[in-house]
Amino acid sequence: MHGVFLNRFLAKPKSVGALLPSSRHLGRQMAKAVTELPAVESVVEIGAGTGSITRHLQPFNPVVVEIEEAFALLLRQRFPQLDIRHGCGLQFLQSLEQSIGLVISVPLINNPLRDRFIESIRQGHESGHIKWCVIFTYGLSNPLEGTGFACSRRRKWVVANVPPAHVWVYY
Repeated sequence: MHGVFLNRFLAKPKSVGALLPSSRHLGRQMAKAVTELPAVESVVEIGAGTGSITRHLQPFNPVVVEIEEAFALLLRQRFPQLDIRHGCGLQFLQSLEQSIGLVISVPLINNPLRDRFIESIRQGHESGHIKWCVIFTYGLSNPLEGTGFACSRRRKWVVANVPPAHVWVYY
């Protein structure tokens, strides 16, 4: 699994975003944050990679969107009971027709589409389709500044991750 991740990182470092998959500690904290948020019609995870966070989100039966074909195939093998979609997270967000809770498993800090993600999340929240969001970042600043959520807070700093990550919650 780490070999697939490392190969994708070396081929597309800005699209993959990290040298290693997220740790189980980060996955647990992301899932714990979801349990503390209001129920929604559907939980959606964007950018699941090899599924290290997805593993902890399974109780929520998330729709999983992954742009890298190799990762999408791996996710289908690891989580055959989940709705795994190979596609662009931005396009998915722009086509929302129901209320969702959003988990972003892509570190946006170095993502070339960061501004487009933020705008899509802002529009989805403004339209009432995105009720809440959980994201992690390797940076210190608010990763979704300007999305319009009434509350944004850094929930947890996970040191047991490479690199260490901050979990943020928006609602």
